[in-house]
Amino acid sequence: MAQAPPDNDRMRQRLVDAAEVCFHRHGLAKTTIEDIASEALVSRSTVYRHVGDRDELLLEVLLRAADRFFDRLHKRVTTESTISAALVDGVLYTLASVRRDDDLMLLFAPEAIGYTTRIAGSSEAIFSRTAERLRPMIEPAQAAGEMRADLTVEEIAQWLTRIVFSLLMLPGGIDSPDQVRDQLERFLIPALVPDDRVRVLTRDL
Repeated sequence: MAQAPPDNDRMRQRLVDAAEVCFHRHGLAKTTIEDIASEALVSRSTVYRHVGDRDELLLEVLLRAADRFFDRLHKRVTTESTISAALVDGVLYTLASVRRDDDLMLLFAPEAIGYTTRIAGSSEAIFSRTAERLRPMIEPAQAAGEMRADLTVEEIAQWLTRIVFSLLMLPGGIDSPDQVRDQLERFLIPALVPDDRVRVLTRDL
């Protein structure tokens, strides 16, 4: 067994690396703490001491995948001229990206859905990370009157996260990008913009 690095951050990184490898190799549902410990060349007790249980490791893998994705998403949505267009395009881009990215799709495979949604849906870490990345876009739009100022960035981030998860897991017969775009423009945007902006957007749709 390899000597464990003394630095806790480095050890956590090593264990998350091992978990990601094991999730790809065995699938999310079949990966055990023993698999992860073996891949990282440490004992089970080291895994529990430095990270926790398998759910915590899955959350770390989710956050890592989210960080990589948010970097790409930011470059995409900053080209849009309005916050409404950026939000709609951002959701559509997220859905398409997850479905063609092996790392992200691993977390949304049919056998993984129960684990992923239970952990991500109850995790403040996921919502906080999303809010942190959306804040530079949402707060200026609120100050300019383009988004409702009575909603916090945290509330918007949590709601958008839940919408994306539901569309990934329960498409409900609206699989095409055009159908999803229509749903987002009719339901998502009017919920986030001030009433006077809703009337303008409705005339433009």
